[in-house]
Amino acid sequence: MIQACSEVIAIEGDPYGIAYNRATAYSNRCYAYIFKREYDRAIADCDKAIESNPDRAKAYSNRCYGYISKEEYDQAAADCDKAIELDPKLAIAYASRCYIYTQKQEFDRAIADCDKAIGLDPKDAHFYMRRCWAYTRKGDYKRANVDCNKGITMKPSLGTIPP
Repeated sequence: MIQACSEVIAIEGDPYGIAYNRATAYSNRCYAYIFKREYDRAIADCDKAIESNPDRAKAYSNRCYGYISKEEYDQAAADCDKAIELDPKLAIAYASRCYIYTQKQEFDRAIADCDKAIGLDPKDAHFYMRRCWAYTRKGDYKRANVDCNKGITMKPSLGTIPP
C-alpha cells in the first residue's frame, strides 16, 4: 500500500484532478505508516493530505490515530473535532474521541461519543469494545459486560488473546 500511494504522490502536476487523489494517497499512506508504528511519518503524511485538501475529514481522523499512538491526546482530540465538523457522519472519529476521553477519564463524554459512533455504524464491533472499556473504567461493570459480549459476539477474535 505504501508503494502504491507513493506512486500517486509522485505524479507531477494535476492531470485529471490528481490533487484530490494525492490527498487521498497521503491520507492512506498515513494509515499504513500507523500500522508500521511509524507515527511521525504518518502524521507528516496527513499534514500533507490536509494541506492538499483541507476539507478531507478522513485525513484528520487518520492523523488523530498518529497522535493517539504518541499519547498526544490534545492534538488527537482537535483532529477528531475537525473531522466531525467536516463530516458529522464519520463514525470512526467519534470512536477515536471516545478513546481519548477514556484516557482522560472523561467517561461520560467517552460513552456519549461511542453512543454516536454506534448509532452511525452499529455493525462495527470495535465501537462496542471501546464503549465497554469506557464503562469498565467508569466502574459500570454491568453495562461494560453487555457491550463486551456484544462486541465479541459480532467479532469473536476480539475476545481472544494473541499468542
